[in-house]
Amino acid sequence: MNKWLLVLSFFTALPGFSQKAELTHEQYDEWKSLKNTGVSRSGKILFFETAPYRGDGFLSYKNLNGTDADTLVRGYDFQIGNNDLFFVAKIRPQFDTIRKLEIEKVKKEKLPKDTLWIHIPGQDTSFYLADLLDVKVSSFSDWLMYRTNSNELPLEKGKKKKKKRKKKGKERPDSKGKLVTLFNPITYEKEQILDVTDYHFSDSGSYISFVTHQKREGKDVYTLDVRNLKDPSKNQFFGPFTFVGRMVWNSGEGKFAFLASRDTVEKNKHFELFITDLETDQPQLVIDSLFRGMPKGHGPSEYGNLMFAEDADRLFFGTSPLPEREQKDTLTEDEKVKVDVWGWQDEEIQPQQLVSLKRKQKENFLSFYDWQTGKLGILESDSMQVVSFSKHRTGHFLLSSNERYRWESGWSFPWKNDYYFVRIEDTEPQLFLEGCTESLHLDPEGTKAVYFDSKKEEYMLHDFVADKINCLTCGFDADWLEDNNGQPYKPTAINKVYWENSKTHLWLMAKHDLYRVRYNGTSYRNISIASEKSYPQNYEVIQWDKDSLYYDPHRVWIKSQDDKTKQEAIFTIDEQWNLVKRMEDNAALFGFNKSEESDVVTYRRSTVSEYPELWVTDVQFTNPKVVTHTNPQQKDYNWANVELIKWKTPSGKRLQGLLYTPENLDPKKKYPLLVYFYELNSDNLHRHWVPRPTASIIFPTEYASSGYVVFIPDIRYDAGNPAESAYDCIVSGTDYVLKKYPFTDSGRMGLQGQSWGGYQTAQLITMTNRYKAAMAGAPVANMFSAYGGIRWGSGFSRMFQYERTQSRIGGTIWEEPERYVENSPLFGLPNVKTPLLIMHNDNDGAVPWYQGIELFMGLRRLNKPVWLLNYNGDKHNLMKESNRRDLSIRMKQFFDHYLLNKPAPKWMVDGIPAIDKGKDNGLELVD
Repeated sequence: MNKWLLVLSFFTALPGFSQKAELTHEQYDEWKSLKNTGVSRSGKILFFETAPYRGDGFLSYKNLNGTDADTLVRGYDFQIGNNDLFFVAKIRPQFDTIRKLEIEKVKKEKLPKDTLWIHIPGQDTSFYLADLLDVKVSSFSDWLMYRTNSNELPLEKGKKKKKKRKKKGKERPDSKGKLVTLFNPITYEKEQILDVTDYHFSDSGSYISFVTHQKREGKDVYTLDVRNLKDPSKNQFFGPFTFVGRMVWNSGEGKFAFLASRDTVEKNKHFELFITDLETDQPQLVIDSLFRGMPKGHGPSEYGNLMFAEDADRLFFGTSPLPEREQKDTLTEDEKVKVDVWGWQDEEIQPQQLVSLKRKQKENFLSFYDWQTGKLGILESDSMQVVSFSKHRTGHFLLSSNERYRWESGWSFPWKNDYYFVRIEDTEPQLFLEGCTESLHLDPEGTKAVYFDSKKEEYMLHDFVADKINCLTCGFDADWLEDNNGQPYKPTAINKVYWENSKTHLWLMAKHDLYRVRYNGTSYRNISIASEKSYPQNYEVIQWDKDSLYYDPHRVWIKSQDDKTKQEAIFTIDEQWNLVKRMEDNAALFGFNKSEESDVVTYRRSTVSEYPELWVTDVQFTNPKVVTHTNPQQKDYNWANVELIKWKTPSGKRLQGLLYTPENLDPKKKYPLLVYFYELNSDNLHRHWVPRPTASIIFPTEYASSGYVVFIPDIRYDAGNPAESAYDCIVSGTDYVLKKYPFTDSGRMGLQGQSWGGYQTAQLITMTNRYKAAMAGAPVANMFSAYGGIRWGSGFSRMFQYERTQSRIGGTIWEEPERYVENSPLFGLPNVKTPLLIMHNDNDGAVPWYQGIELFMGLRRLNKPVWLLNYNGDKHNLMKESNRRDLSIRMKQFFDHYLLNKPAPKWMVDGIPAIDKGKDNGLELVD
């Protein structure tokens, strides 16, 4: 006994024996994320998925009114049957199994497939069905349908498959389809259908549709079955076709429409729109290219969505020019010329045209057919698009056109549009707003539109029926404009409009206020004034009924965030239009979801040290309870604490920032200070940073765990001076931290930023040598060359960015050449003494990667320590998981070397020769 007590006391006395572990890249796969959370319509069944960064996750569900609860390993895509009578989910194959087979180069079609899980809680019964392709569940009936990867009927129990010699002419036709099973888990009724390529439930589950395909005499033959599960006499069969596309029921399910083709060509088929009445024997309506009112050379588009109006008297669909038939190729590849011709008078430059080419191939124009009038209306065109429309018969349509402004869109901002409205009776657009830079909001019935008049700085309501315009906000003062943080364009409106179900009032969001305003503008009320706010609040309206077009004042929550403390609160609205506080918390509150048929509410809650778990409560937020515990292992690791700090810059700006410190902070020690920034971040005080590989930035909790203090300052800009503004905010914030927190080490400070933050990092090290290491992701080095460049992801010229938006110069290179020089890191590189790590990837669609090359080559020419990471083929922010892991390791090694005095890795000392690319990653440390 004494011997073991001695051993125990020895281990207890060991220094650091009970210390928490440091977070490193080796722990990434331990951390899990909560996703796909939900609650059933009844509010009884709660479900969620827990997924590791890599590996096998699990699905959990719980009956809130009983004891039924379970966890399904590798489960996902949870679906609930009618009245919670059955549950369905998919089960993935094991991660390690798939990984091993992929290493062995097994073809994708040969890899193991999902398994279908069906559970009937009332019978305590579960089914497992292998080789699943997909599954669909009806929420309002007792049926489900699932499709397997096979197209053969399964053998009956006890029977063995016999090899049969195929008789000539008796073989089943080839098919692109698979076996679909229609199954009722309550009654065990089942029907199996071969050759199915597509299948759907109607909203109520009364109808099903399925498309089948067979190859007959070398030709594709498609058929469409629409079945009434309650009354088989109403079943209908359509075909044969050479292809069947989209389909839709109206809300009452009396009408059905679908797109199909009878064209025998392989590509560029012409489509027809079929509309049928499922309840009567009325003749089927077919809309094709020759239909009355269809523009010449146009027809229904296979890419257009189908949607019935609420009264089912109107069907919306897409039309487009008929696709051209493929011409026989008469040239060899060597004889073909491939050239882009850039013309100075083109409305859009060639890169924009090329980016939008695929979209244009699927472009279609919103059209409608009206049963009462027999009219076909085409609402859109190449130059005019519908931005908002009502499903109601009384509605109008709002359309926009930027045709007159496309040429200047490369440098002008905000982008302008002309707005038109269309009466459904005539479909002739009428211009009512020119050169508007604001958004428009159509009421649910389509009779009124609200917009912000940027000249008057007031909201206006246009009543199309009365042909009258009312000023909604001329009777009171409010700040309607967004905070553009020094970007040199006239601020646009916040533009959050909520249509109240009274149909006499609407709500308008202002900066720190929410107003209820009468349609005629004669009265208003500041709803948010009743929240007893002591500091400015930011508000958000959260609707209980997600599918409602109108906002019911007594079926919404108002969420507020305090500007000073970042505390959040939830309110409801009482009968006297006062806000009633339901909950207040020093945490981030989000992800609100109310069940359709009960008062059960779920939401997420997070702080820097608390993962955003799933909570359950009621609409009044009575007695909220946490129901998940996603990462219990966090308690074993040194985490981070965060503090909201405030300071004043030399230029007089009052700023906020976030300071992350190690959980095991020893105030007597000195810690390196790492500064990360991007615009404004202080509202993220309660963000929880899950350990995972980074796409481009540092994660403060991970670095704090390793012994860093991380500072994230807000940056307030002055138009025309982005570099000076950033210096003013970042350096003064650094000084404030060093003075207030003596455990920070002024001799070991680093900088990190990505994109605009990467530019600021590169610029800052040309202005000060106080920081001992810096990492810049996707930085602009030379505003002159970047100004004339292209944002390859969108095809846009970069000019507007420098003249009017984030780069904040406020003029052209000819108007403000000095500012372009002053704010370009390239011209200050001789001043740099800070080692710099750059990441810039050759498939960056936002900042051309030659900017990173200019920065690298300049520093290299000046013989200054610099490294450039180019992850081949990856994006502005890394998308490939292996690249993210690699960057996380290299960036940490870089800062650890310069700020923690750890050995440098081989890649920093010797580089990685091109001949060793993919073989030697150079991550080992050099003593």
